[in-house]
Amino acid sequence: YAPPTFSSPTFNPASPFEQQCKSVAEMIATTLNAAPRIKLQIPVYKVQIGGFDHHSTQKTKHEDLLAQVSSAMGSLRAAMKEKGLWDK
Repeated sequence: YAPPTFSSPTFNPASPFEQQCKSVAEMIATTLNAAPRIKLQIPVYKVQIGGFDHHSTQKTKHEDLLAQVSSAMGSLRAAMKEKGLWDK
């Protein structure tokens, strides 16, 4: 199995959260050309980022975490648009 390649979106390899989003993009794109009997029937995908429960450095930590979420969602959106799946 070779996961679908994306020419434009770049998922940050150093971010576990972005790698989760990349896996979701690959799973969704894989079903594009799959035979009907083996298409994934997954209506919802879950990704998770932790680390929001901070008190002493909350502002800085939240800025970093939300930047990771923003970057990952941008890459996921670009990947779905590239494969013509964003509007589905």
